[in-house]
Amino acid sequence: MSPEVGGRPVSGDGAHALRRFSFNQATSQHWALPEVVAGCVAAGVPGIGLWREPVAEHGLARAAKLVRDAGLEVTSLCRGGFFTADGWREENLRAIEEAATLGTSVLVLVSGGLPAGSRDVDGARHRVADAIAELAPHAAAAGVTLAIEPLHPMFCADRCVVSTLGQALDIAERFDPGVVGVVVDAYHVWWDDTVYAQIARAGARIAAFQVCDWVTPLPEGVLLGRALPGEGCIELRRLREAVDAAGYTGPVEVEVFSAEVWARPGREVLDASVDGYLRHVLCPRSRPLGGPARRLGERRPARIAAGRDPGDDEGVTDRRVHLDDLGAWLIKGNADRVDLTGRFARDPRVTGWCVRPGYRTRLMRAGQPVVLWASGSRGRLAYGVWGVGSVAGAAVPGEPGEAWTVPLDLTVLDESHRIPRGLFRADARLAGAEVLRQPQGANPSFLTVAEFAALRERLPPG
Repeated sequence: MSPEVGGRPVSGDGAHALRRFSFNQATSQHWALPEVVAGCVAAGVPGIGLWREPVAEHGLARAAKLVRDAGLEVTSLCRGGFFTADGWREENLRAIEEAATLGTSVLVLVSGGLPAGSRDVDGARHRVADAIAELAPHAAAAGVTLAIEPLHPMFCADRCVVSTLGQALDIAERFDPGVVGVVVDAYHVWWDDTVYAQIARAGARIAAFQVCDWVTPLPEGVLLGRALPGEGCIELRRLREAVDAAGYTGPVEVEVFSAEVWARPGREVLDASVDGYLRHVLCPRSRPLGGPARRLGERRPARIAAGRDPGDDEGVTDRRVHLDDLGAWLIKGNADRVDLTGRFARDPRVTGWCVRPGYRTRLMRAGQPVVLWASGSRGRLAYGVWGVGSVAGAAVPGEPGEAWTVPLDLTVLDESHRIPRGLFRADARLAGAEVLRQPQGANPSFLTVAEFAALRERLPPG
């Protein structure tokens, strides 16, 4: 049965347009977790953002199994932080463990407001940085990125003393990008006249991108003053283009706090969220005949004659791959959904792999190095680098709308020689690799020259 949105089947180009869409469960607060999961599956939504409280109500292990069996990617877990509360350290360590159990690499941190009776906002921000420094080693060991979320300044006193993306980056830049990153939440940053410069500065540190809209008048308490995408005044497409230009290719979560939205049936809210995303966040610009439109901040160096053309995927803006800094292509396979272990036990040779059509696939040529990455979230396998080889020829187009096949000359490594994801992430030279920052991103992904050189040091000789 084909997935549906608003009663209409979603397939082909429509289904592909949702490949980055994620539904944050807070957007339909009164929809129980099993219902949210079932709704996402029925609508063809690939990702879900979870909150700790409803996960705890359902049971952590049960929740992890529920989303895993449904084939959904947990794109983030909200939330850790609140570093002025009693017991903050133990609570955040639990949050890191929960994120790892749920199979997400992103734990959103809301730092907390001023301590009771305090007016020392500078001191409070220093305490946030100190707390994150204490948590960072634990997060790194669990394969979880601590994602600092700046909140609008109106929340500074009681919820979050980190008020701008620049302040969040001032803290995050003290750590490896795979360990501490930032959240770009449209509701909290749209007003900032420096936000586009800060997004460019963030680059590989963007761990999550969340969207909703700003409407006035704000309700009493202001917390529930959000709206679905397209119902307010935020330039959502411009923000999406900016994070794309900065190299972010990961999930786009719709997260809305609104009493009016919460009063609507969950499936209706999900359908409206998808519609708002497609129309006001993704909404690719129309492109003139004869060539693609330039995206915000995108360069088209003359040395690469392979930009997007009218045959490429609509609305997908992966980080541009430059051949002079291409160390290796990285192709991905989900070892939870497909029995890759059994397949490679029978025959470790790989002669071809399905990849997504686009400008990256058109750049693939015989002789280029290629790395096989096994992904997954169940924790039963050593996910990570499973094989290394080379491209054996140009990719072969499939049927219209279907995957292409790239010929390979690759042999899967013995289990003892594979590079687990945790070990890969622990290497500072590899922590910023696209496959870690954006696990739902492009296939093929890639490693830079420096990243591939670092990986080769860990591979067996020959």
